[in-house]
Parts: sequence; structure tokens; C-alpha cells
Amino acid sequence: MEDRVRQLGSAGVEAKRIPPDTFAVEEEKIFLGSIFGLLSSMRKSLREIEKYGRRGLPVPVAVNSNGQVVAKVFPYTKADRMMFPGVTEEVWMEPGITIKDRAQIATSKYHDKQFKGAVSLILGAGNLSCLPISDVVYRLFVANRVVVVKTQPC
Repeated sequence: MEDRVRQLGSAGVEAKRIPPDTFAVEEEKIFLGSIFGLLSSMRKSLREIEKYGRRGLPVPVAVNSNGQVVAKVFPYTKADRMMFPGVTEEVWMEPGITIKDRAQIATSKYHDKQFKGAVSLILGAGNLSCLPISDVVYRLFVANRVVVVKTQPC
């Protein structure tokens, strides 16, 4: 997998005519690797939803002193800890949401027979090729939308 990411990263660098030995080269490869990680995580989530009817809680979830549910979402993998030492992220649920509620809410769109659907337009105008891809994955699997993408020419 790493070789494939490296090859794709090199192809992106070449297509964008990024000067060699610059930070932009490494940035392109790092972000491409993060997309593969995101897609892997989404595949795992969809398999759990198919098998169990909901996604598991793969991150530590706790209840703080005022009763609010807090999920520690980053770092998620060993690679995250190595790439971003000392960086942490938490998601604080709305007051009144329980740990059980959180699991149900996370997959409720996949079980809602009344959901009519919607379309999202993503304008990929940035200089990082992974940004429109991560936006597409979010809109497809989290927002439950059909996605139209307009990319910027290299």
C-alpha cells in the first residue's frame, strides 16, 4: 500500500509541476496517505453498519463531570500519534445525549425510510488534491448526499 501511495503522490507532484525538494512535495504525499486512511475507516464503518445495524464506537467515549458525552477522536491511529505528536481532539455531544443515543444518531440516516435525499456540489478549487476527495467522502457517508464535483485543472 505504501508503494502505491508513493507512486500516486509522485504522479500528483508531477501533474501539478511542484518543484522537487520542497515542502509541497511532502505535503502532497502526506495528504494522499490520509485519504487512503479515511477511505479505509469509512469502509470499516459501512461494514459495521451492514453487519450490526450501527457503527461501533471505535474511539474512547466518556462522560464528563456535567454529564456531557465526550468522544476522544484524535489521534486515532499510531500513524496519527507519530505525525501529530501532542495533538488531541475531542467531540463534545450536545447536552442530554447519552452514549447509547450517540451510537443511534451516528447511523440514523442509514435507517430512515422517509429520507428523500439531497445533492451537494463540491468545488475543488484548492491546491491540495485530497481536499475535494475528503469533502466527497464526508458528503456521501456522513451527510448522506449525492455528490457532484467540479475539480480545478492542474
